[in-house]
This record gives sequence, C-alpha cells and structure tokens, in this order.
Amino acid sequence: MEVFSDYNYDVGAVPGYSTYEVPYVMPVHENGEWKYKSVAGRKLDRQKVEDWKTKFFTLEGWDTKTGWPTRTTLSKLGLDNVADELEANKKLGS
Repeated sequence: MEVFSDYNYDVGAVPGYSTYEVPYVMPVHENGEWKYKSVAGRKLDRQKVEDWKTKFFTLEGWDTKTGWPTRTTLSKLGLDNVADELEANKKLGS
C-alpha cells in the first residue's frame, strides 16, 4: 500500500528552490566506495523500490502485500490489543 508518487520515478531529484545556484550534492556509494556527487536528475527505480519494501516488510514481520503488521509481530511487542483493533477493522496483516 506504500507507493511513492510518479514524480519520484519520472522527474527525480532536483535542486531545492533557493536564491543560490548550488549543485544537488549528496553522499553516494559507487564501485565499493563513498564519495560526494551531484545527484540532480536521479530517479527511483520502481521495481527496486518494490523489492526493497518486500525485504523490509519481511524483516519487520509485516505482511508484504499490504504493508500491515501481523498479529505475531504485534504480540511479540505486547500489542495484542492493537492487533485486535486492527483485525476488527480488517487492517491486520496475514
């Protein structure tokens, strides 16, 4: 259910609006090393974002199809009452 807007995939990163013309420089990891690089124009890859979300939700113990927490995960955190409420509202991961 967590989906970025098309802007992140189609337009990408652009420098912030300011009175100064500065490159959009951020730390990047390329070819095994970290360096600073202008990332203006960088776009997200839809499939890679979806792959990352699946891995993240799996590690967190959440339902990979809905992005909702599972009863098992909530119970481990002592949140059975939250699981009950989510289940009553049909928002509990399977």
